[in-house]
Amino acid sequence: MKRLFTNAKTWENKIVNILVENGRIISIGKEFPEAESHEDLNRLLVLPGMIDPHVHVRDMRLSHKETWETASLAALSGGITTIFDMPNTDPPTIDAEGLSEKRKFASKSHANYGFHFGANKNNFKEIKNAENIAGLKIFLAHSSSAFEIPDEDEIRSFFELGAQLNIPVLVHSECQACVDDHSKEHEHVITNHNRIRDPICAYRSTEMILRLAEEVGNVLYIAHVSTAPELDLVRKAKDKGVKVFVEATPHHLLLNEDVLLDAGHYGKVNPPIRSEADRKALWEALLDGTVDTLGTDHAPHTVAEKDFHYDKAPSGFPGLETAVPMLLTEVLKGLLPMKRFLEVTVLNPARIFSVQNRGDMVPGNWADFYVVDDKKNALIDPDLFQSKAKYSPFRGLPVSCNIESTIVNGNLAYHNTEFSNETGQEVDYS
Repeated sequence: MKRLFTNAKTWENKIVNILVENGRIISIGKEFPEAESHEDLNRLLVLPGMIDPHVHVRDMRLSHKETWETASLAALSGGITTIFDMPNTDPPTIDAEGLSEKRKFASKSHANYGFHFGANKNNFKEIKNAENIAGLKIFLAHSSSAFEIPDEDEIRSFFELGAQLNIPVLVHSECQACVDDHSKEHEHVITNHNRIRDPICAYRSTEMILRLAEEVGNVLYIAHVSTAPELDLVRKAKDKGVKVFVEATPHHLLLNEDVLLDAGHYGKVNPPIRSEADRKALWEALLDGTVDTLGTDHAPHTVAEKDFHYDKAPSGFPGLETAVPMLLTEVLKGLLPMKRFLEVTVLNPARIFSVQNRGDMVPGNWADFYVVDDKKNALIDPDLFQSKAKYSPFRGLPVSCNIESTIVNGNLAYHNTEFSNETGQEVDYS
């Protein structure tokens, strides 16, 4: 079936028509080719759908926190068309059985999806046999994960395996022993979260994994980098040719630890929201190209859980519905070039994870894009989230755009707060 989306405004301020057939883009131009259906986009801005490489969907035995259905609806309403799920689920994605069960639940997703596979001490064979995975994830510190890998020799072995399999190795870079030491020095309250999980703990881990990646030659993907000293290490490593990619989150880019005075545990996340100096350094790294991707680290929990005492309140909060509006607002302010925004939200994730036929809006690729009203002001309101987790440290902050529609595989999956019944696809990697 051919579908024609007319009057689309590109980020270069051109008005074009997009012809889609069987879910893929056939042409983009000023012509009006014949099609069975037409959708007038009313000269609104059209951008390629975000590929989010860092999502915690939950579901299965954690469905009270989030499901593939609610997470994917949240993604669509936030302009995100593809999500990669992290392995620290219940059951975890560390063996064939866990991956198979997750695939069964993910088939209900309304967005496209992929999976990262988890590393633990005994699953080398499982990793080698895992089919169609985006990357291999290692946790160096405890963060809603029961399989952290703190030993340097074991980390090296997984880096070597990643190089052998030609897949990126993703690392949550915080030193658990360091966190344990600092935990003894501070009162356990949310306003000390950035001191309990001190920046030096991230620095030490990042220094170590960059050294190992240089020695091994694997592709290293450092998740949610949050401190200025880490970025200095990364720049030096990139200059030496180390194959390292850096992910930043919207909360580390746009917030500092002062937000915890109001947000409380709703702003508790690992690594912590850092100082203003760290935030500014991360923003500069976004502008100068040191940061490669944007990941939401969408990590929903129930309100009841977040209201526990600091030690028991889990880290993480929803991010699928705030990432694009918050960062695109910075674009519209003139503080972030649109080209950089598209690189970190779409083009680089597709390239780094070798995603086939997705990313840029070009003929032959799947038609994944969103339509945004870039003149509509609003405030972030978590009460309206599709996610089960209806809270956010961004609550009440202004945005100057609104996601009007999201198209997934050529289907109008989301439009004007309404959703279709279409499901997404598991993505393929070259």
